[in-house]
Amino acid sequence: MNKTFLGKSSEYGSITLFKHSKSVLNYGLYLFKNTIDYKDSDIKDFLYHVIAALAFHDIGKCDCGIQSILHGKKSSTLFSHNILSWAYLMGSNFKGSSILSSVLFHHPIEIFKKKDNDEYNLLTTCKELKKEKNKNNYDNFFNEMNDYLINTFPDIYKPFNTEYNEYKGCITLSSVRLDGTIDGLEESYVLIRKAEATIIRSILITADRTVSEDYANIDKYLNNDISYMEEKFKKETVLNDSVKDINITELKDNNGKYIYSDKARLKMQNDDLDKIIKSKKNGIILSASAGYGKTLMGIKWL
Repeated sequence: MNKTFLGKSSEYGSITLFKHSKSVLNYGLYLFKNTIDYKDSDIKDFLYHVIAALAFHDIGKCDCGIQSILHGKKSSTLFSHNILSWAYLMGSNFKGSSILSSVLFHHPIEIFKKKDNDEYNLLTTCKELKKEKNKNNYDNFFNEMNDYLINTFPDIYKPFNTEYNEYKGCITLSSVRLDGTIDGLEESYVLIRKAEATIIRSILITADRTVSEDYANIDKYLNNDISYMEEKFKKETVLNDSVKDINITELKDNNGKYIYSDKARLKMQNDDLDKIIKSKKNGIILSASAGYGKTLMGIKWL
């Protein structure tokens, strides 16, 4: 892989794409193993999805236009790199909607030049990525990372190829569900599969943000320094008492009405939150109906 191929701009240390991706992979796997309860015999397929999402989340930065931006130059690129990453993987011959979901939604969706009356058919984008000089950029990174994953995780990682997979019809961003499935082509997943996609996306976003911001210590993640990552993880997961102690009952909306006026309901939510905090299990998934207060509980937990 070209050593000038960047994963992060000069603002974040001019880190190469392979170095950044491998570092995110290492920290993401550390997060997975220390936050999710699992049995080794049941986890291979799930762990494969985690590994692939972490390793290939930024493959869209192989785009010549994105590289120009990372090198501080002007560019006429059409899509943000997470869309390009999704499009390339979508066109590759593998199954894994949770991988696609995590990659596409690990950043906000940005289309820099929008059509007036129609959405872009992203299948066309998949095909365009396979042409001319972009093809070598994508395929070179893909093959290098693919080889690394095969050698590092021989019992878990299942290699897939870069042959374009023909889909019929039109896939637009609005047809991609949050779990990665495509409206009109696939059925949406049951709760457990949606939870898996959410977990992978959360791990990816956390690992990517941490590694990017801590670029001065990139070698710690690159070399899989467990003691350093453990210390970093502890600092980032300390409960924030200042948030927890906010008097929620006094919060008002723009019209001056109290947002959380049901004290009995708040007590129920706080009791559930205390059980979660005191639980010895990691990676608890709370499944509840709309309006239960999951967002509020999440904010208070943070």
